[in-house]
Amino acid sequence: MPHQPLYERLENAILIAVRRGRCLAEDWSEHGPEPSDSAPIQETLARLREGEVLARHDDITIQSMGKALCAALNALKPGYGDLCLMNDTSDHLIFEAPREHLRQLIECWKALRDVRQEVRDLVAAMRALEAEIHTNA
Repeated sequence: MPHQPLYERLENAILIAVRRGRCLAEDWSEHGPEPSDSAPIQETLARLREGEVLARHDDITIQSMGKALCAALNALKPGYGDLCLMNDTSDHLIFEAPREHLRQLIECWKALRDVRQEVRDLVAAMRALEAEIHTNA
């Protein structure tokens, strides 16, 4: 099968997404800026804990989680949340626990955001490849 590497890449990306989603859900419950009674976030976190990381109906909530993280970091240090959204901050040395927890959380959030997009891109590539193979068969 000529597109087998795409399947392998997709399987790997989905496994990574599941792990990153679970990590985000666990860390958010402990350090997230949103109140724990926020229903949309709680529902999304529950799905992430269960491995349901690709649901399109969670896109808006996951996006709002990133905005909330950015705002919370900006509140602790003006401009830092924006910097975190645009750059890898894994090498930043932060000595204030609240800001460090949020920095780690936004890195986890970015990783989930990126791998979710990678999965969708791989699926689109597989569909395009299948269509091309079918057209030329």
